[in-house]
Parts: sequence; structure tokens; C-alpha cells
Amino acid sequence: MSFDVWVQVPPLSHMKNRIKRDIQHRLNFVLFENDAIILKALFNNKILPLQLRIKARILLKNIPSITKIRNICVLTGRTRSIIRDYNLSRLSFRFAAENGYIAGIRRSTW
Repeated sequence: MSFDVWVQVPPLSHMKNRIKRDIQHRLNFVLFENDAIILKALFNNKILPLQLRIKARILLKNIPSITKIRNICVLTGRTRSIIRDYNLSRLSFRFAAENGYIAGIRRSTW
């Protein structure tokens, strides 16, 4: 009897799509980050004419936002309860720690 994996892994194709989508969101944000900063500065500048500020706001709406970026588990693609230092979900982290895959992590004892 073997207990290889305790983590319930989502279907492989779904996991790959989730990870691909997250990578695409991150790339889009990096590509448009400078443009978004410039357009926000133009929109918030009260000295500029109103027409220019409105145009900057309209262009700003079409830029991808950072709110689509989520922390995901690098093993399973899970988006909830991520431990940021390791980029693992709590389930993957527990499994890796119990099996000694993460150096220096032990179970707490009182």
C-alpha cells in the first residue's frame, strides 16, 4: 500500500490552462506597466486640459490591470491558500515538508 500523493491535483489540462493564463496576465502587466503609470499621471494632473485628461482615462481603461494577477501554486495551479515564500498551496507545502523536500521545515511540537 503506497501513499504517494495526498494532494488532490486538478485535471492536467485544466491546470496547464490556469498556469498559462496566469503567465499571460503577468506578461501583459509587465508590457503595459509604464504606459499605465504615464496615463495615470496625465489623468491626475489638474493643470492639463480636460479633453486630454479624459482621453488619457479612456486609454487607461484598455490597459490590463494588476487585479487579474493571482498567486498560484507552482505544482498544482491551485489559487487558494498560497504560502508566498514557497509559491506552494498549503496542501502541496504540507506534502513537501512531510516528505523532506523542503530543507529546514519540521512539524511543530510543543
